[in-house]
Amino acid sequence: MNGGLTQEQAASLLGVVADADPETVRRAFRTWARLAHPDLGGDPQHFDSLLRARDVLLATEETPATDPSTTDAPAPRLSWAAILVRPTPASVVRFVIGAVLVIALALLPALMGVGDQVASLAIAAGPAAIAAAGWAVITVNRLLDARADVGHRITALALAWLPLAIAQVVLAQIAGGSLIPVLPLLALPFVAAVAAVNPGAGLWVGRSTV
Repeated sequence: MNGGLTQEQAASLLGVVADADPETVRRAFRTWARLAHPDLGGDPQHFDSLLRARDVLLATEETPATDPSTTDAPAPRLSWAAILVRPTPASVVRFVIGAVLVIALALLPALMGVGDQVASLAIAAGPAAIAAAGWAVITVNRLLDARADVGHRITALALAWLPLAIAQVVLAQIAGGSLIPVLPLLALPFVAAVAAVNPGAGLWVGRSTV
């Protein structure tokens, strides 16, 4: 409690200006306290007033006003419309052709005659899995500008990769080279792509270059 002292009254008691910096206030208090301390023969009431005056003048230091221009709060997340880059017609054609070729790689297990042997199936399906993740990374880099944050990029990667992965599984199933036994392995390149965007999430530590 400050006993109802105003900042001006507190400053007058300590002999400083009302907007004195904290170090000046503390130095003035120590000077007066040597004279007014009860253990040194001073008046207890006067010493108590000095204590209250010090507390009043230091209160602004303990609870500083928040200046929006100096806070470390993160900036508001930009909307998708703000960070999406509109592709040219030629880019759209390239994206579509690339997606078709990536999906077609799922035919490799069937063309190679790989059956239920998981290890052989994983090797045969490897190019399709890597290509799907690579296509997703390239597409996201082309469609998002530099202001996109980690959340934007990971979400966009998932939205780009998932339809391709599903199409690959369906096509392989139709062709007689089911990829279902190696689904976890198919996702590994995608997980690596996500980790590259956000190294702190887990697989390795480093600075994102995406």
